[in-house]
Amino acid sequence: SPSIAMGKKGPRGPKKMKVRGPAGGGMMGALRSLPTEQRRAPLSPEEQERIVAASRWAIVWPNYINARKTLAQGRRVAADRCVDNPTCTEIAEACKTLGLETVIEPYKKYPRDQWINQIGRVRVRLVDPETKEEIMPRKKLLSQLGAIIYDLPSRVDARQAMVKAAIASKATEESAASSSAAASSSKKTNQKKKRNKKRR
Repeated sequence: SPSIAMGKKGPRGPKKMKVRGPAGGGMMGALRSLPTEQRRAPLSPEEQERIVAASRWAIVWPNYINARKTLAQGRRVAADRCVDNPTCTEIAEACKTLGLETVIEPYKKYPRDQWINQIGRVRVRLVDPETKEEIMPRKKLLSQLGAIIYDLPSRVDARQAMVKAAIASKATEESAASSSAAASSSKKTNQKKKRNKKRR
């Protein structure tokens, strides 16, 4: 049962401390990691078992394979093996192509990036539940995720859209420059005609 821990006595009496609940492991720890609305909703035995099982899976934070992050900010592999700003959905999709089971925890925040908008992490099952053998080392997984995410259809479409936008922007700039040059040339011609008329 929860217990109240009292701090050292100060000038205004004992300091108030936070209420301590049961240990953070097992079922209670896994359930407390869920959003409030999910904790209140009734869970089936299968869902409870899955939550507890996933709480023991390997963790993959987007920072681990983010090319825009430094080693101090949490990047775990070489920048040339990473991608820009990967999402949890992309990581889960990449793991799926490798035949790995995943669970997205979108409500988690990376400790080193508490004030960054990008949140969430992915739990990946890297150990076979029956044989207890390692399916894939996490280091090997992280080194492969970047290349797989880079080739995802959503990423390919985004790059193609950027190329088209860049071409359209360049064409617009060239057209504007051409129009400006034509207008400038026309203005000079008119000024020259006016000077010739005055001389006559």
